[in-house]
Amino acid sequence: LEDLQKILKENNFEVEVFPKEGILRLGEKSLSFESAQSTPNDDYLTNLGKLASALNRILPCYVRNQVKLDLATANLGTPEWCSPIDPMNYQCKEEYTGKLETIMIEGHTDAIPINAQAGFKDNLALSAARATNILRLMKRCDPGLDRFNNHRSQPLFAASGYSFLRPL
Repeated sequence: LEDLQKILKENNFEVEVFPKEGILRLGEKSLSFESAQSTPNDDYLTNLGKLASALNRILPCYVRNQVKLDLATANLGTPEWCSPIDPMNYQCKEEYTGKLETIMIEGHTDAIPINAQAGFKDNLALSAARATNILRLMKRCDPGLDRFNNHRSQPLFAASGYSFLRPL
């Protein structure tokens, strides 16, 4: 997490790491949503491409299983907003090989109830949509993210919405 934080900070991300909890949190200056929206502001889309490429470079060091993907069929065309980075000098830390269980993309909202015109039943549905949209957008930038599995051969990435139930 600290290595990923360093790479992201070098690319002008606002990012915090909480090592004991196993959390890396992007700040609002790195990823933000308009009220009642499930996709990030356009200004932040390039950060998703940077995050995806950093993860794609670092994760092979810390997962046990990788599946082969046919990236030619997986890639439906990289969106123009994708902006990869290449952490070329990254060195794996062998003592952590195979240790990752899950990377959970978490969606949050504020406590202000949304109205039915927003297209979501409530803030919980909105926060889940935010998390899944972030995961989908990152995978559009870098379909290679789908190749990572945990030690039980389950996909490494998951998404969850917390709404205001788990405030930041």
